[in-house]
Amino acid sequence: MREEATTHQMIRTLRGPARPHKVRIALGTCSNCGRQLSNPVSGLIGIGPECLKKLRHQQANSKALSANLQVDPKKIIHLVRGADGAPQTNIKLTIIHHSPDGFEWGYGGSGPADLALNILENVLQSNGYNGPRVMCYQGTCFKEAWRLHQDFKRQFIENMPNQGGAIATARVLDWILQHRKEETP
Repeated sequence: MREEATTHQMIRTLRGPARPHKVRIALGTCSNCGRQLSNPVSGLIGIGPECLKKLRHQQANSKALSANLQVDPKKIIHLVRGADGAPQTNIKLTIIHHSPDGFEWGYGGSGPADLALNILENVLQSNGYNGPRVMCYQGTCFKEAWRLHQDFKRQFIENMPNQGGAIATARVLDWILQHRKEETP
C-alpha cells in the first residue's frame, strides 16, 4: 500500500531539499469559509480542498470570472454569458442559500436570489459594514443583506436581460442606503 506524500515531502520533491523556515509562510484563509489554510497549493489559490470540491459542484454551470475579486464601490458588477451560455460574473460566491446550481439572472428564481444576496454581501463588506450575521444553507451573510436581497433581486436581477449587463456598485450602495432609510422608523 502506497503512503500519501506529506506537504513537506511534496515541496522537497518539487524544489529539492526544503528549508522549513522558508516553506512555512502565511498561507492565509479560505476565501469561502474563512478557515486557516495549511496546504501550499490551497494557499496559492486561496481556497481549501473541501470548499473547492463544494464550489466546483455548486458552480458547474456558473463559473465566476474571479473567485478572489473584491467588489470596489467605484467599479462595475459584470454579468455576462460565456460561449456555452453559462452565467459569468465578477461577484465572489460566498453564500449559497437558494440555488444549488449557482448564479443566474433574468427571472425571479433561486439563482437570481443567490446572486442578489452575494452582490449585497460583497458591497456591504467592501464598504466596511459590520452588522449582525445570519446563517444560510452554506455560509453566513449580514442580516441587512438577507433582509434586502429579495427586493434587490426584483428590482435589479429579475429585469436583467438574458445576455447580461452591468450594475455600478455605487448604484447598489445608493440603493442599500435608500432602503435602509425607508425601514428606519
